[in-house]
Amino acid sequence: MHPILITRKQASALTGLDERYFDRLRHSNKLRTYRTLGGLHRFYRDEVLEHIGATFGKQSQPPKIL
Repeated sequence: MHPILITRKQASALTGLDERYFDRLRHSNKLRTYRTLGGLHRFYRDEVLEHIGATFGKQSQPPKIL
C-alpha cells in the first residue's frame, strides 16, 4: 500500500498551522517530503500527524504561526 501524500495546504488545514510552518519543517529536514516530477513537494500525512503530536503533545490546539 502506498503512503498517503498531502499538499502543504492540506497539511495546514489538517493541523491548523500556517503553510509557511511546513516550509520551515521541510527546509530544516524535520519532515520528509516526496518531490513530484514537476518539482512540487508532498508531505507524508502520517509523518505530519506524528510530528505535530510529538511537538505539541496533548494541547487542545497547536499554536498558530503568523
